[in-house]
Amino acid sequence: MELNKAWGFLTRSVLGGLAAFTGLAVHASTLTWTNTSGGVWNVAANWSPNQIPAAADTVLITTPGTYTVIIGSGAGVANLQAGAASGIQTLALTAGGLAVSGSADFAPNAPVQWTAGTLSGAGVFNLQGPLSLSGPADKGLTTAHLVTSGTTTWAGPSRLVAGAGARWTQSGDATVSGARSMVWSGVGAGGLLANSGTLTCATNFTFQSSVFDNAGTATTLAGNLTFNGSYWTNRAPLNVAAAARLSLLSSTVFWRGPLSAPTADSIQIAGSDVSVETLDLATPSLWQQSGNLYQRTNVVVPRHNQSGGTWWGLVPTAISTYALTNGEFRGNSLTVTNLFWIDGALNHDGLAGTPILTVPTGGQFQIFSPVDRNISTYNGAIPGRLVLDGTTTWNAGR
Repeated sequence: MELNKAWGFLTRSVLGGLAAFTGLAVHASTLTWTNTSGGVWNVAANWSPNQIPAAADTVLITTPGTYTVIIGSGAGVANLQAGAASGIQTLALTAGGLAVSGSADFAPNAPVQWTAGTLSGAGVFNLQGPLSLSGPADKGLTTAHLVTSGTTTWAGPSRLVAGAGARWTQSGDATVSGARSMVWSGVGAGGLLANSGTLTCATNFTFQSSVFDNAGTATTLAGNLTFNGSYWTNRAPLNVAAAARLSLLSSTVFWRGPLSAPTADSIQIAGSDVSVETLDLATPSLWQQSGNLYQRTNVVVPRHNQSGGTWWGLVPTAISTYALTNGEFRGNSLTVTNLFWIDGALNHDGLAGTPILTVPTGGQFQIFSPVDRNISTYNGAIPGRLVLDGTTTWNAGR
């Protein structure tokens, strides 16, 4: 009897050692949640078989009933499936994190409540049901791909800290109702938010060193939307409310979708490279403080207020009012009904046979302040010239 026990122990020890030495994979288990009263993830008794899920396991939260599974510390699995034939099965991430190497699939009746912690791993979190982000704690998205096609609500002053390689693909209805931001962390490219659904920002939202690809059906700003050191491609209709502001700070922006902002100077450009490629731009004025504004279509706003940077006139364009207090217009064939020139430069891009700009009959050309102004060309063989058919008022300066 004792000899048999000793032999069994020796056999298990040798086989275990061989498995470790040869790198044999640990046996993966399939665990099913059984506590229909709800409970904590890291309690073995809540699962069948009674063990805490490990990184190679597949977990099933598919037992009928209405309950909540709470992750309050680190958890990691290969695959996860949530959503039973009846009831509501909620996953609450309150601290720590959940790492998935394969896929985590949440049915429409399996909502996720995210108050703190991190989603990580090389896997995909596919949420068909509601996603709720709340509370003041930061939320982390590290390398993982979050896919939401249901309803997303983001309330409470918090940040989503997205690491290099992290992605959030949003195709449902998303509402942001508190001051928060998507923030880069780590090395390399920042987090990517790709929206193809509806996005409503009821209050302030900031993209800090992140990427936003907006191709949704509608985007509404009731608060301020700020891009700081970020990359934004907008192909969706963007509606900026009367009291809201769109601030483009040290970012790269491509405007390709309709943009509506009823308040003057509610679109601020500072240190950014902004490419205007839309044919539907409705706002009383733009405010360019610095950076580059590339005019790639002949659709402009009624008034351009420029206090710095360069406005690149890449196509013939007409505008009602241009107030140049500093900076540079570089291009040709700009028609301005009312030009107010305080400081800065008007420069020709070198296209033969075209003036820098034209003030038509009935228009105004006014020069203010006792400073020198520059009219030049980037092709020495082609002079920079203005065509002034309207009324010219020269108050001071050279």
